[in-house]
Amino acid sequence: MGERESEQGLRKLRHILNDQCRSKSTLRYYRIGNFFYRHNMNKLAYIMQWIGMRKTGNDISSAALIDKNVHFPHPIGIVIGSGVKIGKGVTIHANVIIGGKYKRGKIRYPQIEGGCIVYGNSSLIGNIVLQENTIIGAGTVVLESTIKGKSYAGCPAREIVKR
Repeated sequence: MGERESEQGLRKLRHILNDQCRSKSTLRYYRIGNFFYRHNMNKLAYIMQWIGMRKTGNDISSAALIDKNVHFPHPIGIVIGSGVKIGKGVTIHANVIIGGKYKRGKIRYPQIEGGCIVYGNSSLIGNIVLQENTIIGAGTVVLESTIKGKSYAGCPAREIVKR
């Protein structure tokens, strides 16, 4: 292996490690902010959310409920609103927006159950439930609840049917 090839290999490794560190630090800032939020230290929670946003490029509300083993493979531009609930083993890719929608004077937020995958540039808006093992394709706008184990794509989201 030549010197140039080893430099390229080190550069790739550094890039991979930076992404993994950014993913972990995104969750670290969220977890610290969520701790403060749950213990009624809202100003500290907001400060941690703000610092996390500045350092990682992701805006994850301290009031959101994110379970264990949530993974952000390419953590940049992810926005998660305050009433969102995310289950175990969910994977969320870059530039995903998960937020609320006003309905009858209240903001309603999405709920994502375990094992779901949300690909890049997708938006999940309003009082919806992504049931277990649902896959949301890139660039999809989800406005209605999904069926367990199905794949969705498009604007608005439609089930992808295998032929």
